Amino acid sequence: MMLASFDTYGNSSEALEEIALGKAGQKTGQWLVIQCDWKAPEELEWQVAEVSASFGIAERWSWGLCDERARTVPGGLSEAANWAAPLGFEMLHIDLGSDTYFAVLIKKAEVERAYQTALSAGLKVLRTPEFKQSHA
Repeated sequence: MMLASFDTYGNSSEALEEIALGKAGQKTGQWLVIQCDWKAPEELEWQVAEVSASFGIAERWSWGLCDERARTVPGGLSEAANWAAPLGFEMLHIDLGSDTYFAVLIKKAEVERAYQTALSAGLKVLRTPEFKQSHA
């Protein structure tokens, strides 16, 4: 579906937005992209759960004891990436130039290829250390 969308739209950013937000976009059990408006950290927990379930990950990430008032989307994405690392996954963060954060979980063995493919498709993509540094 993703490659077909790139072919249809010819623009990587538009294709990703259509995959994530369009009518034929994500469905329960087939969630690929975490998409979260900068002011909606409460959306992260269920979206990480959906993406994790798509990969067959039984464990669930949660905010834990973090004070709700201190929660930010970049902070939550960084924490979720830390949680996913020991499970064999890395998070790639995609910047589409909007106030929405986009991230995908990738198996560690495939992350370099996915990263290079995203760059080749014209996406601005950050690995988690770069993302954390840009939001420090």
